[in-house]
Amino acid sequence: MSICVRAGLVKPRPVPDTERNKDTKTLDYASTPLDANTLLGAGGLGCPVLQYLVAAGVGHIAIFDHDNVSLSNLQRQILYTAADLNQPKAQVAAEKLRALNQHVQIDPFANQLNASNVLGLLKGFQLIIDCTDNFPTRYLLNDASVLLDVPLIYASIFRYEGQVAVFNYQRSANYRDLYPLPPHPEAVPNCEEGGVLGALAGIIGSMQANEAIKVLAGIGDPLVNKLLILDSFTMDSQIIQIVDKNQRKNILGLIDYDDFCNAPKKNNSHERSNCARTKGHERFKGQLSTH
Repeated sequence: MSICVRAGLVKPRPVPDTERNKDTKTLDYASTPLDANTLLGAGGLGCPVLQYLVAAGVGHIAIFDHDNVSLSNLQRQILYTAADLNQPKAQVAAEKLRALNQHVQIDPFANQLNASNVLGLLKGFQLIIDCTDNFPTRYLLNDASVLLDVPLIYASIFRYEGQVAVFNYQRSANYRDLYPLPPHPEAVPNCEEGGVLGALAGIIGSMQANEAIKVLAGIGDPLVNKLLILDSFTMDSQIIQIVDKNQRKNILGLIDYDDFCNAPKKNNSHERSNCARTKGHERFKGQLSTH
C-alpha cells in the first residue's frame, strides 16, 4: 500500500463560522491551503492517514492498494467492517472517505506498483506517503520519489514499535541513507508471525498524517533527516539524526526489487514487513545513545 499527492485545488471540509469561533486556537484549514493530492495505501497505517487527510481537506487523493479486505486485518484497519470482507480495499475506502468529505477528489486504484509502471502512475503527484508492508515496495517507492523529486512520508510498525520519517524533502536524506540494503527475508517475520498492536497502527498513521500536513501546508518542523522511534509498550520515544550519505547518486533508474530484496515471487511476499523491524533497525537502536 502507498499514498501519493498530486497538484490540484484543495477544497477543505466546510467549517461553520459558529464552530470556527469556538476555539481560535484550532488550525483553520480554510486559510491554510494544502495545494496537493495524495496517494495512499489503505491498510493499517493507510486507514488513519486517509481519514485525517480527507478531513483536513487535501484536495485530491489517489489510493493505490491491490488487496482485499480481510477478517484478520480488521483489528488494525479501522476503515472497514465485516460487511466489507473480500471487497477491494481501495474501492471500499474511497466510498467511505467520500462520505467524510465530499469536496475531496478520491481516486482508487487496484494497480500493483512495480518498476514498469510506478513512474507513470506517480508522475505529477506532490507527495508520496509510504504505508506499504514489504521491503521491495518500500525501496521501489523511495527510488521513485528520488527520480521524480517528490517528498516521501515513511512509517513502519512491528509489535509495539513504530517509526516515522520524512525522506527526500528538498533533496534531503532518503530511505537508502538509513537502510542501504534490505534484510535477509528470513530475518523478517510477517504480521502473523511477529504480530502488531492494532492501536499502534492508529498512532503511527496519525503521525504520518501530521507530517504530511506539515509538508503540504509548509508549516512546523517536519521529520527531515530524522527518524522518530516510538515504543508503545513504554510510550518512550526518541528522535535520531539520519546522516545524508548521498545515496541518491546511486539511484539512476529502477531495478528488479524482488530480486534486490531476495523476496519470494509474489503471493505472500505482500504480507511481509509493515510489521517488520530489520537487523538494520536493531543496529540503529544500538546507536541511539550516540545521538
